[in-house]
Amino acid sequence: MLFQSYALWPHMTVFDNVAYPLRARHQKSSVIKERVGAVLASVQCEDLADQYPDDISGGQQQRIALARALVPANRVVLFDEPMSNVDAKVRSSLRQQLRGLQREVGFAAVYVTHDQAEALDLADRIAVLRDGSIEQIGSPREIYRRPRSAYVARFVGSVNELQGRVTAIDGTSIAVDTGMGVIHAEKREEQLNVGQNVLVMFRPEAAAISASERPEREQNSWSARVVDQVYQGSFVEATVQVNGVEVKVIDTDDRQSDLIGGLVHFHIDPAHVMLFAEAPESA
Repeated sequence: MLFQSYALWPHMTVFDNVAYPLRARHQKSSVIKERVGAVLASVQCEDLADQYPDDISGGQQQRIALARALVPANRVVLFDEPMSNVDAKVRSSLRQQLRGLQREVGFAAVYVTHDQAEALDLADRIAVLRDGSIEQIGSPREIYRRPRSAYVARFVGSVNELQGRVTAIDGTSIAVDTGMGVIHAEKREEQLNVGQNVLVMFRPEAAAISASERPEREQNSWSARVVDQVYQGSFVEATVQVNGVEVKVIDTDDRQSDLIGGLVHFHIDPAHVMLFAEAPESA
């Protein structure tokens, strides 16, 4: 098990911390030396063997704790939010290393985290828990793109929410009247009826804005005003107002700078509109 606090013994060197599970199993000194050296090398910490935990960084302590969890070569490793104590840049690097180690060593992992990016990045399958019960199990793509409830949609990423009422259903599409206008969604397995109140949700990246002049699409297209923009490097998070309703948009075209106050063309992809027959709830 890899603990959230790492639980490294401060009076032991890095080598002795990692060697402890093997010594507890009465392994030979030669086996311990070889195995500890190999595991420390795999987490890129072989030069820290003679150091003590208080003398190394938080990211290095996390790697040493990981090495100690891996050194017995168990088939299952339990992770209790092991990266919550390191900064974002170190977390990204450690996630990459952990994926590589998992493929190399071949252990199964049960990984507890509140970090959505961490779950999507590391998991083959994700279980979203709510009040001690499983709300949904699926692949990262299924959980993010096809959440079964508004709770799951909110829990695994940013999402726009609107109250609406179903006005029409045909073979492939559902039309919902909202404060922003009529929004069309692709018909899926949801059992919805005309006149039913629903919660309409869509991810910021499912919408697009453009300052260029072009004919509006027939569905899910409006003129909008940009009320705010936040530059995030690889994308811009924009807040736009459509018929008095404010929603978030992820804009990956950084050529569209300084749009605040201007009118833009706004469109939502019907394939990524989510409908839930439930009242709003807190995440």
